Amino acid sequence: MECLLIFCFGYLSYIASEMSEFSGIITLLTSGIVMAHYTWFNLSPQGKQASYIIFQFLGYANEAFIFVYLGLTFFSYVDKDWSPQLIGIEIFIIAIGRLFGTLGLLAIMKCCCKYKSDIDIRQQIFIWYAGMIRGAIAFGLVLRIDGDKFKNRDVIVTTSLALVVFTTVVYGSTVGVLQKCMEPKSEFKFSESFKNFLKSDKKIEKVDLKDDDYEMNSENDSMDLSEDEESEYEDMLHPNEAPVKKEKSVRKYKGCVKYMHRIDELVMKPMFIYKYEKNISKKSQDFFELFMK
Repeated sequence: MECLLIFCFGYLSYIASEMSEFSGIITLLTSGIVMAHYTWFNLSPQGKQASYIIFQFLGYANEAFIFVYLGLTFFSYVDKDWSPQLIGIEIFIIAIGRLFGTLGLLAIMKCCCKYKSDIDIRQQIFIWYAGMIRGAIAFGLVLRIDGDKFKNRDVIVTTSLALVVFTTVVYGSTVGVLQKCMEPKSEFKFSESFKNFLKSDKKIEKVDLKDDDYEMNSENDSMDLSEDEESEYEDMLHPNEAPVKKEKSVRKYKGCVKYMHRIDELVMKPMFIYKYEKNISKKSQDFFELFMK
């Protein structure tokens, strides 16, 4: 029932947007962000696990269906009008536009705003190359063009289809090779204790344990994970149930983000999260006092 309600709310947002002649894709994106931030904490433990598995399965299934549909549609448009010159120009424009959107914007922010980015040039090139893959959304949008109003509708549709298929096959199949060329040796991060062990000359001695020296109990039956390790299926407990952890560094918000964070903590979460206590965190009272000022 919980998974069905999540699906229905997302579908209703899409229908409302389409009826209002707005972008249904952007509406679904916004709806998903909001539900992930608020609705997730209202689900039961079974609902959290089931919704994660079900929507992941539906995502893979729909993605496979879309690519199969594009492959079959490609041959059904053979008799339509094609423009190789327009396809080549569009590929060039995509490459240049994506290059400016990654390396160019970071360079402008570095020069004008003195922005320091942790992304090196190799990672920027990888982002530029992987970002040139066009999806099926563009092809779905051009199919909605009215043929009576636009005489060159077939050329636009075939060009979009060619771009989607070309970028998906060429860039999608070679992005893994580019990653290996950019980073031939993957760095494996060891813990500090393991690094100290490797530096030391100590050897592991074989220890024989007797039955009398070791007793099984409930604490030893389960594998303990350190606090730094996070599982893919982490609990993401309700804010009232989550244990309070001592943070080494408190993140400071500035400008409009600071006020948006306060509104989220004091107004939005108590409204949309079931039994949310705004005073569960020690910072909430300080946020409330600063917000009232």
